[in-house]
Amino acid sequence: SINTIFRNTGTPIILISNNRKIFSQMPDDTRLTLFFHYVEFPAYTSKELCDILSSRLQVLSIELKETIPEDCLYYISGVCAEEGSARNSLDFLMKCILNNRFDPEFVEELRKEKKRQEWEGFAMDLNQMEKKFLRVLLDFHASEKEITNHSIKKILPDLSPQRISQLMTIFEKYGLLDIEKINLGRRGGAYRIAHFDNDSFCKLDGIV
Repeated sequence: SINTIFRNTGTPIILISNNRKIFSQMPDDTRLTLFFHYVEFPAYTSKELCDILSSRLQVLSIELKETIPEDCLYYISGVCAEEGSARNSLDFLMKCILNNRFDPEFVEELRKEKKRQEWEGFAMDLNQMEKKFLRVLLDFHASEKEITNHSIKKILPDLSPQRISQLMTIFEKYGLLDIEKINLGRRGGAYRIAHFDNDSFCKLDGIV
């Protein structure tokens, strides 16, 4: 294992992954021994994505490049700059070419379908407890109720307060929750209120 390699060699270990759960899935011994530092690579800008598309078309065929409207390249680059994904921009361009459609409406269809697939993949990767917890969050979202550890405990009485806090933190890291810490001092105590990322929850509803 990477833990054993590090113990025997002391060689720094760098992991590059698209798995957002990689740290939580590591054994405690490995995570606490290696002390990984999270580094987020900067995403491509819209201009950089457009340059990538143009250069790729140049390699494929000059004639092909001349048949594709520049506005299409700009639009694809602008849409994909949200996540800075060169892979998505190239995928969108290829689908435009195959379908011989270069209008903004078609690119929007591709973007929505890609988002749906990503959310489905996200939901499928959750373990059973996380799916159950997410279903509760979606119910809170539908009823527009305030969500706290105490309100979740009423619905999931088998979960300990520590486990609820852990799951809240996990979904905060997923980008689905914004957690506000409230401290009322000795009389009121300290607690946390979670606020929803409405756009993300709307896309998940019906998938989970």
